[in-house]
Amino acid sequence: MSNRLYTLAYNNRGKAKYFLKDYQGAIADFIKAIEIDPKFAQAYKNRGEAKNSFGDFQAATDDFNKVLELEIESELKRRVDLLKVKELEY
Repeated sequence: MSNRLYTLAYNNRGKAKYFLKDYQGAIADFIKAIEIDPKFAQAYKNRGEAKNSFGDFQAATDDFNKVLELEIESELKRRVDLLKVKELEY
């Protein structure tokens, strides 16, 4: 199984645990997903939600800030790639 599939599997299992209100178990799975793919913003978002539900508000805020950082980085990369394509067209 590829790393991407492991990342998604841990993330999805974490979401299931979250909905069962097993916040500690969910956080552990989101951590594992992040260890496999540190740029997987969805796992940070989900971990932030679990930490928020668990009452760890500062840690939740840190995770949400990481999501913003990763999404901005991803958007900027996408725009640079588009500019490169346009440059090749001319």
